[in-house]
Amino acid sequence: MRRLIYLLGAIALVTLSVKSVYSEGTKQLMPNSSDRLWLEFNVFQTGSNDFAGYDCAAEKKLYIRVRSGEKVFFGFKMNTQNYGGNVYTNPARVRFRIRKPDGTTAYPETAMPTSGNGYITSYTQAITGPNGAILNGITITTGYSPLSFTADQTGDYYIEFRHLDNGRWALEFFDITVTDASNNIITNPGEPNKPAGRIYSKGWQMTTTSFTQYPVNNFFYVFTSDEFVNKINFQYYPFSFKFQSNSYGIIPVASEPHYVKRAQSKDNDQTANAMEYKVYLNDPDRSIWPTTRLAPPKIQVWAEDTLFYDYDYMRTPMQLPVSDYDVYLEKNRIGCPYSSVAIFKMEMNIDAFVAILIDIDGNGYSTSGSDRVIYRNLKKGINYILWDFKNDAGAEVPVGVYNASATLWDAVQPISPFTMWSSATGLLPHRFVLSVN
Repeated sequence: MRRLIYLLGAIALVTLSVKSVYSEGTKQLMPNSSDRLWLEFNVFQTGSNDFAGYDCAAEKKLYIRVRSGEKVFFGFKMNTQNYGGNVYTNPARVRFRIRKPDGTTAYPETAMPTSGNGYITSYTQAITGPNGAILNGITITTGYSPLSFTADQTGDYYIEFRHLDNGRWALEFFDITVTDASNNIITNPGEPNKPAGRIYSKGWQMTTTSFTQYPVNNFFYVFTSDEFVNKINFQYYPFSFKFQSNSYGIIPVASEPHYVKRAQSKDNDQTANAMEYKVYLNDPDRSIWPTTRLAPPKIQVWAEDTLFYDYDYMRTPMQLPVSDYDVYLEKNRIGCPYSSVAIFKMEMNIDAFVAILIDIDGNGYSTSGSDRVIYRNLKKGINYILWDFKNDAGAEVPVGVYNASATLWDAVQPISPFTMWSSATGLLPHRFVLSVN
């Protein structure tokens, strides 16, 4: 079994800050006031079976892990502007409730707040958090006035929303903060200024409200079946989207044994069977979800002695920018003893497995033989991968420009088929530019 190390390869450039992070919600989705990433509900107007809807499927629920005796503070602001299409903007038509692990009521059905307790008036209030909560000895006084409840069960509580007219709508701001009985925000060891991740879903649904203005700029924390946490940060412009992760791709292994076919993009909504792993907005609470002690991955990739990929999980930024995302491959290069092959060098600190997909015919990679896939087991240290300039059918590839993508696993278990570098998906543009001397 193998684990995918890189869920999404376009790692955004971020800057560390020592400022305390009080809340869990908008603060993680929108690290900067210029960002826009809102929770979105009932996008396809399918009613309560959508993300965080009343009585929705377990994979779509928005969970809050709470121990008996702990407190949950929370607040919202519903979006009141139509950002396109059939968006509903009247908070009076939205209800929410919170259920206990056994399904009984923890917080009764309530109308979406528009003032007073539970209402978040501004971005500043949202990222500051609930008044009265305490983080690292400091009591919050400049945040929002929260709603709250005290847990009398230990387990996964879940919050549910309902639009009375079955409309599409969004939360502009939201916060869910878990504290102990004395109002101290729960944190991880060594991180006293950052809440430990207590909220998660397997099927988040969100919107940036634009295809061009607001790139997704947050971290997602994916907790895999072997208790490894993948921290993912990427920038793209999806408008409305679902974020979920699994070990197989779009099609379950039982239905399709071929890796490439499971991983290929397909038309229409393919998310129904793709929700497997818990996805958090903060590093999960390690006292509840202990993580395995695996080496944080580091990898560098060269083509013909040119470094074009440099990734370090523990570095900020995790991925270093390069001057040119085109990879130039020259056949019959003068002075090269290997005239009919391209040589890729990969140096890493883990044992791994890689699948490189090269789109030769320009229609996306397919298993028809007209494109090329290269599978290799890799060892910790330096590895070399050769491409003989041929497609899967053995035909020689002509001079041209070809999109390429790759997926990297460690030697434990696959997580997801997303690319490490790819121009085909628009994540991080790399092209193979092939010429002949």
